[in-house]
Amino acid sequence: MQMESWEDILAAVQEVIDHTLTQREARLLGDGETPGQVQRDIHQYLERFARRFRTQNGGEAPRLSGDEGLSEDEGLSEDEGLSEDDMVGLMLAIQQGSRTEFDAKTHRRQQVVITRFQYIYRAARELENRAADEITAAVLEHLQGAQEAIQWHLGEAEYMRLKGFTPAQLGPRARRGLRRALGDEAYTAHENTPLGQFPADLIDLLQFELGRQALTERYRELLLQVISGAWVEYLTKIEALRISIGLEAFAQRDPLVQYKGKAHELFQGLMRDIRAGVISRMFTFQGGATVEVEASARQAKPAAREDETAAAPTTKSKGRKKKRRRKRK
Repeated sequence: MQMESWEDILAAVQEVIDHTLTQREARLLGDGETPGQVQRDIHQYLERFARRFRTQNGGEAPRLSGDEGLSEDEGLSEDEGLSEDDMVGLMLAIQQGSRTEFDAKTHRRQQVVITRFQYIYRAARELENRAADEITAAVLEHLQGAQEAIQWHLGEAEYMRLKGFTPAQLGPRARRGLRRALGDEAYTAHENTPLGQFPADLIDLLQFELGRQALTERYRELLLQVISGAWVEYLTKIEALRISIGLEAFAQRDPLVQYKGKAHELFQGLMRDIRAGVISRMFTFQGGATVEVEASARQAKPAAREDETAAAPTTKSKGRKKKRRRKRK
């Protein structure tokens, strides 16, 4: 039997890989005559979006038909374009699909969700020839935008929670932040005005500042959790180092010098762990920290509700009739 050369083997493997990828591309994207799975999903998503958009705006919901995609007459106009959230939803929708399988145990047909492709390879190709400084600036800009979005979301939630409180009833840190954000004149003029009755031109500044304070409090809570866990682990390692450092004397080494060197390495590791822990959780941390409110203002709200409850009419419950016992003869 004649052995094939490595070039022939590599060519055969490459041919099989190309054929497999071509079949997969035709199945997902179509072959020019039959639409693929991704193309059908995109069409259905845009069809639902167009129907929802025009229904919300009082127009007749169109039906966008055809397997070749949306035509110019059927498609969305420039004013009806997809938003960033819609684009993200579309990308997530086409990333996953479903297929029918038979369960070996139950012998029943079932739909299984599968992942068609990953965007990480496309992202890696986009980053392949870019400079490190450019990538760092782009990532930092994206994270700052995400942080600002979280701040706006928290600000709106805090504004709805504190609508009945005045700035004077908030905590000292919150009052200083509002004075700095609104200005001395505006803050003094509305110091005793409930937040829900502020002028419309101050609402955005108010919500953004409340969101900043709530986000700062959450970051403090996150830092406390991360530092507490990392510090306990660090102390455990230092104690183990203190016990084992005595063995360095058997190797003709100064135990004090070795202890200082390894303790410094452990401390540097502690700082790295704290930074990594905070960065990895700061955009997903769901803490319970909120803007501070004075204790007297918090107690006034429950007291008012108790007065309303006491003033409400109550109905007397009917007493049960006592059963008469029959005398035994």
